[in-house]
Amino acid sequence: MLPKPYSFDEISTLMCDAEKLSLQVLESVEFNVNDECHLCQRDGAMVICEHCPKTYHKTCVNFFEESGDYFCKMCKLEQSQRYD
Repeated sequence: MLPKPYSFDEISTLMCDAEKLSLQVLESVEFNVNDECHLCQRDGAMVICEHCPKTYHKTCVNFFEESGDYFCKMCKLEQSQRYD
């Protein structure tokens, strides 16, 4: 006998549970954030990559937005390769 197919509500509940679990895992991960710019190795005011612990001076990476998420070149490349 074949199992009955999941209803839309059951699938939605499973997806929500999976998202909650992945958020809990991400929140439990602690990054060791660098104290110096990954490019020039100097300290100062930094922008932190949202995907990895690398930090940069805004001027070193030409990131001049007042708000918004920053992703370093390596993380951007990794993300674009995942979706290609």
